Amino acid sequence: MDKQGIVGVAICVALLIVWYPLMQWLGWLPKRPSPRPIAPVEKTRVAPPPASEEKTAGEKAVPALPVVRPSTQPPAGPPSTASTAAPDVSGPGLKPRPVPLETLLLDGTEHMSVEIDARSGGIVGVRLLEYESDADPAKPYVLGDKRFPLCSLEFRQDGKKIRALGEGRVVRKGRREAVLVRPLPGTPLEIRESWKLSAETPYEVDYSVAVRNTGTEAFRFPPFDVTGGAVALPNPKDKKSGGKFAMFSLGVNVLMQGQKRPVSFAAKKIAKLQEKDLSLLAKTPIEWLALHNKYFLFCLATKGKEVLSGFRMQKLKPDPNDYGVIAASVSMAGQRLEPGATFEFNIPVYAGPKELERLRAWQPGLDSVMGLDRFFFWHPAWMGWVSRLILRSLNWLNQVFDTKWGYGWAIIVVTFVIKMLFWPLTHRSTVSMRRMQKIQPLMKEIREKYKADPQKMNRKLMELYREHNVSPLGGCLPIFFQIPVFFALFNVLRGAIELRHASFLWARDLSIPDDLPFSLAGFPIRPFAILMVLTMLLQQKLMPTSPDPSQTRMMLFMTVFMAFIFYGMPSGLTLYWTFNQVLTIGQALVAKRLEERGTGAAAVA
Repeated sequence: MDKQGIVGVAICVALLIVWYPLMQWLGWLPKRPSPRPIAPVEKTRVAPPPASEEKTAGEKAVPALPVVRPSTQPPAGPPSTASTAAPDVSGPGLKPRPVPLETLLLDGTEHMSVEIDARSGGIVGVRLLEYESDADPAKPYVLGDKRFPLCSLEFRQDGKKIRALGEGRVVRKGRREAVLVRPLPGTPLEIRESWKLSAETPYEVDYSVAVRNTGTEAFRFPPFDVTGGAVALPNPKDKKSGGKFAMFSLGVNVLMQGQKRPVSFAAKKIAKLQEKDLSLLAKTPIEWLALHNKYFLFCLATKGKEVLSGFRMQKLKPDPNDYGVIAASVSMAGQRLEPGATFEFNIPVYAGPKELERLRAWQPGLDSVMGLDRFFFWHPAWMGWVSRLILRSLNWLNQVFDTKWGYGWAIIVVTFVIKMLFWPLTHRSTVSMRRMQKIQPLMKEIREKYKADPQKMNRKLMELYREHNVSPLGGCLPIFFQIPVFFALFNVLRGAIELRHASFLWARDLSIPDDLPFSLAGFPIRPFAILMVLTMLLQQKLMPTSPDPSQTRMMLFMTVFMAFIFYGMPSGLTLYWTFNQVLTIGQALVAKRLEERGTGAAAVA
């Protein structure tokens, strides 16, 4: 590669690095909306706890309870009103609940049904009726893990020991609501928990808790956690669920109090957090927490004056037969209750798909779990805008085609529209490259003549460029301006639930690679990726070539590199790039024909 080529590539890379900071400094990036205030609820009938943690007169502290080891024996008979304590688990962090369970089923909506642990509380499974299972298309997708229930209480002592509630007593059971009443052993507290499927908002569960002091003295109950469920780590060899690439979309997102942008914790990052980091996060107030995999999520928020005083998350491997889980919970401060007083709070829970419009309406910034604003190492707001525009376009076009291959045709149409938008720039670049090829002998003469004087050589080369109306950056600019579009498509195609199980031609799922049923000595055969490489090689044959053999080798290396990168990409993305290459080849043929007719210069001018 000559010096001009090196300089051109360096300028392109520099522009990519400074583009977002420059746009932000100029004030051209749209600002994110501020988080909307949370409406208060009028249920709380308790005075705020005193600033000091010392016990006041007449106030009874929670006594220490013995630790009972978990039992794996199945429960016998219906839920009892006995006060036998459920298992306690010692030690820090999140611990699995023993199984099997006796459950209550809520199925009063067309979108979801949930199973609730009838003895210890908590949602142990969410069936999403509109989404089929990866393992068996005849069954609905089940979100959650029985060992880590969603929306149950865990009381903490000294920040480490988890105090279990007593066995539950079912006081209400309907198709949309279940209510359990349980004691906190060794205390005068009676805890009433309610899980209710929302009739207005799909995939929403209203979790309500009322803690009542039945004693004759004031009592302070300890800080407690509300569990946020768990999502399983994917099997890297399971292509149906996305394989190892599904790991990149799994993690925890939280909106910390007073912040505008949520913070994301990827699964790999969670596993590397130290105990001091986890302790700090447990004391960081937040507005909502979302635990998510590639397509689905749990999200916990608040509706009242209560504050989520912190959160916990942990990567665990509770069973040697699986690949582990990511579990999370939110924390709330303890309260001081007068005799007969009741403390009530409400936590709305979203348990469903990562649908853009639904998430944006449910909580401010919740659509961050989709990663639509990712651009290299940054998250600029304009990238999210481009990605959302492409996703909405794909959804609209799919409705227009209204076939099982609708999203495949939608990708092709979007690719064509994008190509047409960049046609003038790409055409100008192609003509400039052909002109650059014609003046290569003159450039070589200037380099040989002025090689002892680099400044004069560069000045003469610039004069030559102006004389022949060419630019050394002509080939770089079209790629530079298409990079944001490519990232937006990648953001959409890798995790949009609308493309889950969407087929096209031989690809059964556009969100994962298009593996054929057979392989070559264990190596997967992916036609879209192979076609992409072939079209790239054909394009290089048709495009203007450089007399410098090092540039030819560089282009061949780039093709091999792209093949290596794209071979594991979602088939929707390789479909886009393949069709984009086909259009580029057609564009190069048209530009060549115009040049032969002598109209190329006129078209550029």
